[in-house]
Amino acid sequence: MKTAVTGGAGYIGSALVKRLIDDGEDVVSVDNLTRGDYRHLRNIGAHEKARLYKGDIRDGDLLDKVFDGTEAIAH
Repeated sequence: MKTAVTGGAGYIGSALVKRLIDDGEDVVSVDNLTRGDYRHLRNIGAHEKARLYKGDIRDGDLLDKVFDGTEAIAH
C-alpha cells in the first residue's frame, strides 16, 4: 500500500515513516522542514526506501503530484 505522511521530518512523523517502511509500505512524505529535519531518516536509510519531499502541504499542485496513487494519508 502507498501511504503519504505529512510532516514526515518531525518527531512523530519520522517515527511513523520508519514504522511504515519497516512494515514494507511504500511511503511518501512532505515536510516544509520548518521544525523537522530529514537528516535522522537519512541516517537510518529511509531516503532509500521512501520518497521524502521538501514542500508545504498548502501547495495543492505539489500534493497532487506527490500523493498520486496513495491509499492512505497520515496528517
